[in-house]
Amino acid sequence: MTSSPCRFAPALWAMLALLTTVAPAAFAGPAVDAVGEHLAAGAADGGLPSKERRACVRAAKPFVRADLPGATDDFKKLVAAAREARGPLRGDTTLATLLDAALVEARATLDSDAAALVQVLVLIDPGRARTVVERASSTATRLRLKFVAAVAEESAKAADAGLRAASSYASAAKLAAKTLGRQDRRPARWTVAVEGLGGALLSVWTDGAVVPSTYTVGASDTTTAGGSGPLFLRLSGDAWVRVPVLPSGDLWWVTGVPGDGVWACGSGGQLVRYDPQTGDVAERSVPGVTAILYGVWGAAADDVWTVGGGEAIGGGTAPELHHWNGLAWTPVAVPPAAANRILYKVWGSAADDVWACGSGGVILHYDGAKWTSVASDTVNTLLTIQGSPGGGNPVVAVGAPGTDATITERGVSGAWKRVALSAGLESLNGVAIDANGDGYAAGVFGQVLRRSGGAWTKVTGVPTPGSLDHHAVTIDARGGAWFVGGSLTGALDGGFLLHFGPRTVPSQVLARATLRGDVAPALNAACATIGCHLAPFANENLDFATAESTRGGTFGVASTQSPIPRVLAGRPSQSYLWHKLVGTHLSVGGSGDRMPNTGTGLPQRQLDFVYAWIAEGALDD
Repeated sequence: MTSSPCRFAPALWAMLALLTTVAPAAFAGPAVDAVGEHLAAGAADGGLPSKERRACVRAAKPFVRADLPGATDDFKKLVAAAREARGPLRGDTTLATLLDAALVEARATLDSDAAALVQVLVLIDPGRARTVVERASSTATRLRLKFVAAVAEESAKAADAGLRAASSYASAAKLAAKTLGRQDRRPARWTVAVEGLGGALLSVWTDGAVVPSTYTVGASDTTTAGGSGPLFLRLSGDAWVRVPVLPSGDLWWVTGVPGDGVWACGSGGQLVRYDPQTGDVAERSVPGVTAILYGVWGAAADDVWTVGGGEAIGGGTAPELHHWNGLAWTPVAVPPAAANRILYKVWGSAADDVWACGSGGVILHYDGAKWTSVASDTVNTLLTIQGSPGGGNPVVAVGAPGTDATITERGVSGAWKRVALSAGLESLNGVAIDANGDGYAAGVFGQVLRRSGGAWTKVTGVPTPGSLDHHAVTIDARGGAWFVGGSLTGALDGGFLLHFGPRTVPSQVLARATLRGDVAPALNAACATIGCHLAPFANENLDFATAESTRGGTFGVASTQSPIPRVLAGRPSQSYLWHKLVGTHLSVGGSGDRMPNTGTGLPQRQLDFVYAWIAEGALDD
């Protein structure tokens, strides 16, 4: 007799998969199966004493039933086995060993449920809804800690505690799913997230995560927090962090390259590559190019395109088209139709389906072997081109600076046709299309158009600060639309970012802080003392003696005092370390005194270091 497949799959993910669009990592329970198989063998063993055999039969019954998803069902099986192991089967050392292994497996699952619940909490807007879910999460975490303590004492006690913890996590997960679903059904609304920056924001891009990291870049700015040079802002959750990437110049476009971080391009042939995992910035500028690079797009780390252009020697204009092979840039000849044109943007759905657009209505296509010109059905300048992320149609190009708005689309037939628009629409600068073929176009004087069902209509009520100009738009994985711009003539200032969707977008912009340069020294000086957080007698086994021990003891580490982890990348509001430093730890289920316990806490400048470091991703920098 064998048990059915046992799955210690986190209950939370089973309930939230459709809402969060994230599939959980597969997690099997071989140790639990081994317990069931051992009991089944005992129940079938005619040589066992009748009392022990009957105990095996009783304990094996839950393993024979059809397995249910989640940890609760598996804990019920372990409870049945552990109770018999404490009674008639207490002499079965093999069963005791198998139970110990299964409880270790179970602990990993409960820890996974706890971490997953915290990840969902960050999606819930602050307020009563989050508080209710946090309370349920806190209850489950207290039960999990009781289970952890009981494992070292006795298996039956541990199994009972684990069952209560698993059931509590399942209830919290159900509540979180309901709360998140209700939140995502709220009507979309406009939010002016950032405004009044010293430089215009010229491009915006979001990754595909459920809690997306958003990047926006722009013109040179000496007034916004973080120093001088072009704007490069990263939003991972609670705040925007300004990353210093270049000493001077403007950045005109930003995009993610699969497997190779985030790229941005701009004036004087400048390109930079930012690694979200480490915070490292590498300059990838094109040698010998002094013109502006207006667009960049890549299919892979060794397959990146950039375009631009400017005045040619002797008059006229000259296009820029270059390819990165992972090691160096190579200039690429453009088709004759684009010989005297500036190329403004490049975008692709795949390595063999890449598009570029530019002045004079030029559209180019790359099929993986060569670039060819394509009839665009317009001679107006086209500033941005984009299509559905998965390829296919439509592919849309917009533009016409100085004239009426222009939109031309590649339809099912493969031909490009200019869209008939209402009179009086102004020039368009940016466009974004989602997987359904819907999307937005944005332009001067705060103008926004919406594509739905194949038709374009003007959006009213857009709260563009000062009726400034939109330059770019992107759509995130959950359907939220992000718009950026500023004053696009002359000074390139007045940067702003708008968001349209049900989510709340933070507005704070912070200067970057690093672990080794700012955070670790501050915590070391204030907290790495004997009797506090200095090994070998560090409280809570948290040692602030070095940068390595500081990050190793906080980043992604479960708190023993609160349901939230010590540091959750991108989310100071969901990081227990932050709450302990500012004295709000009791509000998130914590205990004890504020840290450091000197009464005054860290100076505000050092608190800003910690907040910015966590907000950027708690990098090892």
